[in-house]
Amino acid sequence: MEDSYKNLVSVPVNLMTGEAVAAGALQVTCENEGFKFYDVEAGRLLTEMACKEEADGKTVKIVGNAADVNKSANADGIYANVRFEVTDPGYEGGKGKFLKFTVTGEDFCDWNEDDVAINAWDIQY
Repeated sequence: MEDSYKNLVSVPVNLMTGEAVAAGALQVTCENEGFKFYDVEAGRLLTEMACKEEADGKTVKIVGNAADVNKSANADGIYANVRFEVTDPGYEGGKGKFLKFTVTGEDFCDWNEDDVAINAWDIQY
Protein backbone atom coordinates (compact mmCIF):
# COMPACT_ATOMS: atom_id res chain seq x y z
CA MET A 1 0.00 0.00 0.00
CA GLU A 2 1.45 3.36 -1.05
CA ASP A 3 0.43 5.20 2.12
CA SER A 4 2.11 2.69 4.43
CA TYR A 5 5.20 2.70 2.26
CA LYS A 6 5.42 6.50 2.34
CA ASN A 7 4.56 6.69 6.06
CA LEU A 8 1.23 8.44 5.45
CA VAL A 9 -2.14 8.19 7.15
CA SER A 10 -5.17 8.41 4.82
CA VAL A 11 -8.27 10.09 6.20
CA PRO A 12 -11.36 9.56 4.01
CA VAL A 13 -13.87 12.37 4.59
CA ASN A 14 -17.30 10.95 3.84
CA LEU A 15 -20.58 12.79 3.46
CA MET A 16 -23.56 10.60 4.21
CA THR A 17 -26.81 12.29 3.30
CA GLY A 18 -29.32 12.25 0.49
CA GLU A 19 -28.98 16.00 -0.03
CA ALA A 20 -27.88 17.22 -3.45
CA VAL A 21 -24.83 19.50 -3.66
CA ALA A 22 -22.92 21.20 -6.47
CA ALA A 23 -20.15 22.80 -4.42
CA GLY A 24 -18.81 22.70 -0.92
CA ALA A 25 -15.99 23.43 1.47
CA LEU A 26 -14.79 22.11 4.78
CA GLN A 27 -11.70 22.01 6.92
CA VAL A 28 -9.85 18.96 8.31
CA THR A 29 -7.46 19.22 11.26
CA CYS A 30 -5.12 16.54 12.58
CA GLU A 31 -5.42 16.69 16.38
CA ASN A 32 -2.33 14.53 16.97
CA GLU A 33 1.29 15.46 17.54
CA GLY A 34 3.85 14.06 15.12
CA PHE A 35 1.82 14.55 11.92
CA LYS A 36 1.65 17.19 9.20
CA PHE A 37 -0.58 17.70 6.16
CA TYR A 38 0.67 15.94 3.01
CA ASP A 39 -1.96 16.16 0.23
CA VAL A 40 -5.61 15.76 -0.79
CA GLU A 41 -7.03 13.41 -3.40
CA ALA A 42 -10.45 14.13 -4.88
CA GLY A 43 -13.15 11.77 -3.69
CA ARG A 44 -16.05 10.30 -5.65
CA LEU A 45 -18.52 13.08 -4.94
CA LEU A 46 -17.26 16.32 -6.52
CA THR A 47 -14.84 16.14 -9.43
CA GLU A 48 -12.90 19.41 -9.08
CA MET A 49 -10.94 19.94 -5.87
CA ALA A 50 -8.61 22.59 -4.51
CA CYS A 51 -7.02 22.81 -1.09
CA LYS A 52 -5.10 25.26 1.06
CA GLU A 53 -2.84 24.21 3.90
CA GLU A 54 -3.06 26.46 6.94
CA ALA A 55 0.08 27.84 8.63
CA ASP A 56 -0.09 25.29 11.46
CA GLY A 57 0.71 22.49 8.99
CA LYS A 58 -2.00 20.32 10.54
CA THR A 59 -5.09 21.89 8.99
CA VAL A 60 -6.30 21.98 5.40
CA LYS A 61 -9.30 23.71 3.83
CA ILE A 62 -10.80 21.79 0.91
CA VAL A 63 -13.13 23.26 -1.72
CA GLY A 64 -14.90 21.08 -4.28
CA ASN A 65 -17.18 21.68 -7.29
CA ALA A 66 -19.21 19.45 -9.55
CA ALA A 67 -17.73 19.48 -13.07
CA ASP A 68 -21.11 20.57 -14.42
CA VAL A 69 -22.60 23.24 -12.15
CA ASN A 70 -26.02 22.61 -13.68
CA LYS A 71 -26.10 19.23 -11.95
CA SER A 72 -25.94 18.51 -8.27
CA ALA A 73 -24.44 15.34 -6.85
CA ASN A 74 -26.06 13.22 -4.18
CA ALA A 75 -23.86 13.92 -1.12
CA ASP A 76 -23.48 10.29 -0.14
CA GLY A 77 -19.88 9.27 -0.69
CA ILE A 78 -16.25 10.24 -0.29
CA TYR A 79 -15.78 14.00 -0.44
CA ALA A 80 -11.99 13.85 -0.24
CA ASN A 81 -9.14 11.64 0.91
CA VAL A 82 -6.81 13.73 3.07
CA ARG A 83 -3.35 12.39 3.77
CA PHE A 84 -1.12 13.31 6.69
CA GLU A 85 2.57 12.44 6.93
CA VAL A 86 3.96 10.90 10.10
CA THR A 87 6.77 13.23 11.25
CA ASP A 88 7.49 11.52 14.58
CA PRO A 89 10.10 8.80 13.89
CA GLY A 90 9.02 6.97 17.06
CA TYR A 91 5.34 6.74 16.08
CA GLU A 92 3.90 3.24 15.79
CA GLY A 93 0.34 2.68 14.62
CA GLY A 94 -2.04 0.84 16.90
CA LYS A 95 -0.73 0.12 20.39
CA GLY A 96 -4.06 1.30 21.87
CA LYS A 97 -3.53 4.87 20.63
CA PHE A 98 -6.24 6.62 18.65
CA LEU A 99 -5.74 9.27 15.98
CA LYS A 100 -8.33 12.05 15.84
CA PHE A 101 -9.13 14.30 12.87
CA THR A 102 -11.77 17.02 13.25
CA VAL A 103 -13.97 18.28 10.44
CA THR A 104 -15.26 21.87 10.72
CA GLY A 105 -16.55 24.75 8.62
CA GLU A 106 -18.87 22.72 6.40
CA ASP A 107 -20.35 25.04 3.77
CA PHE A 108 -22.27 23.43 0.88
CA CYS A 109 -24.76 24.60 -1.73
CA ASP A 110 -26.79 23.18 -4.61
CA TRP A 111 -26.56 24.38 -8.21
CA ASN A 112 -29.02 27.23 -7.43
CA GLU A 113 -26.55 28.40 -4.75
CA ASP A 114 -29.07 27.57 -2.03
CA ASP A 115 -27.41 26.47 1.21
CA VAL A 116 -27.42 22.76 1.95
CA ALA A 117 -26.89 21.76 5.58
CA ILE A 118 -24.37 18.94 5.83
CA ASN A 119 -22.62 17.81 8.96
CA ALA A 120 -19.46 15.80 8.33
CA TRP A 121 -18.25 13.69 11.24
CA ASP A 122 -14.93 13.79 12.98
CA ILE A 123 -12.76 10.75 12.25
CA GLN A 124 -11.01 8.55 14.79
CA TYR A 125 -8.75 5.57 14.08
